[in-house]
Amino acid sequence: MPSVENFVQFHQDARFKKARPIRDEGMEFLTDGNLFESIEEQITLDSNSDYALILSSNQIAKSASLFELNLSQNSPSQRFKGQLLRLCPWSEDTEGLLRAVTNEAIVLKIRFFPESS
Repeated sequence: MPSVENFVQFHQDARFKKARPIRDEGMEFLTDGNLFESIEEQITLDSNSDYALILSSNQIAKSASLFELNLSQNSPSQRFKGQLLRLCPWSEDTEGLLRAVTNEAIVLKIRFFPESS
């Protein structure tokens, strides 16, 4: 249940402190002025499942995407021009992308609104 106490405890948790620099580094890619075309569809996410947020110029993951977004033509920053932002269910295929040494993609493993937090 959301509360100030839970917020404070979460930010003091050693697991969060370890993951925070990784999270902050990943968020840098989503907050530098790049805008992606929006979709009108609603998607349902499972709070007990992991997902892969993938930024790449091609379909390097075999997993089916929940959505794919193209960089908007009027994006203030064209840093990721020609690339897609995709959300896929976590799978062995997306796990392999994390282990691969490549500059072809940015892959983040995320969980939305985990029940245990």
